[in-house]
Amino acid sequence: MTSDAHSTVQDHLGGVVDMLAADGYLLDVTDVTADQISVAIRAGEDACADCLVGADLMKIFIVAELEESGSYPTVPSIDLKMP
Repeated sequence: MTSDAHSTVQDHLGGVVDMLAADGYLLDVTDVTADQISVAIRAGEDACADCLVGADLMKIFIVAELEESGSYPTVPSIDLKMP
């Protein structure tokens, strides 16, 4: 998909991005296809290691945010890379 698709998904994940940023983490949408959205979470310099939830719960947050945006009535599979 286009870089517009990356930007759109990144924009729709604003709540998750803000939540992660509060604990020192960054979220990047790395790939968007019709079947999958790939997301990478990176630890910033002052990241709180005890604050990051597990991958399963983080996927729930991501899917919920995308569904709430109204742009993804059926969210594709989420490929999540975490520190």
